[in-house]
This record gives sequence, structure tokens and C-alpha cells, in this order.
Amino acid sequence: MKKIAFTGALLLAAPVAGAVDWEFDTALTASLIHTNNVALAPADNEQSDTIMLLSPVFSLTGESNRLDLDFRYNPQGVFYDNTDDADQVFHVLDGSLTGEVMDDRLFVTVNAAKFQTIVT
Repeated sequence: MKKIAFTGALLLAAPVAGAVDWEFDTALTASLIHTNNVALAPADNEQSDTIMLLSPVFSLTGESNRLDLDFRYNPQGVFYDNTDDADQVFHVLDGSLTGEVMDDRLFVTVNAAKFQTIVT
């Protein structure tokens, strides 16, 4: 079923893909944080640590007469210097595709989103 849906999406996009004005952008955000109580422990049990946050961004947009695409992927890495097994990567994805299958009559819109949140 997935192959059929993917093939259908390719067939929908194929006639207009060459006429699309594509734009690909990237960015990188980096932060360094030092804390004297990384685990929010009670007094006399504090542990200091340095934390590096890396967050690259990849975005792809395209627009034509019959196709609009907006896609953004932003993995967010949290890396600890002294805390073992605490490093994490959070994935954030947001995308939408709108295609005009039949002039002014039939449109297809597909949206996708994925994100992670910290649960305490």
C-alpha cells in the first residue's frame, strides 16, 4: 500500500516538478550551558555539568502553478560532558504538500508532523 501511495505522489508531482522553483536552506544553532546542579538534586548532592546544544535545520520549499511544498526538519541534540548516558536527540519535522490534480476542481493536501517533548 505504501508503494502505491508513493508512486501516486510521484505521478502527481512528475508533470510539474521541472517547473517548480525549489529553495533549499540550512542553518545551525549551537549553545553551551554550564550548570552547578544538572539533575536538580537536593542540597549537598548537586553535580555540575557542561551541556552543548546543537540544532541544525534543513528546509525545502517549492512552488509552481500546481504544486506547493514546505518541508522542515530540525533535529535537536543535547550532549552532556560529565553525565553518562544522558545525551539525547529530539526530532522535529513539519511538512505540507498541496497539489492541483485537475484544474480548479481536484486538490490533494498532505501534512506531516513529528515532534518529541520531555516528559517528567
